[in-house]
Amino acid sequence: MTTTPLAKLLSSLDAILDTEDAPAAAEANVEIWEYLSAFDGLSQQKQALDDLTSAFATRPADTTFHEMVRRQIAQHQRRLTGE
Repeated sequence: MTTTPLAKLLSSLDAILDTEDAPAAAEANVEIWEYLSAFDGLSQQKQALDDLTSAFATRPADTTFHEMVRRQIAQHQRRLTGE
């Protein structure tokens, strides 16, 4: 069974969120950047980010680190849309 890049990223983010330490926020942002940089062109990166946004929204939001990752995803959304 092949794991998709999105599934790999979500697994990494889950592991990072489980640690609940301050460096986790920076590590999560690096993981998101690496995921998005694998896609060529702005439209593909926007679609990948939309997919990530939808998939991450289904994750339990029971830690403050979850909110930090959500804000990082929103920052990438603003960057890609030019807001």
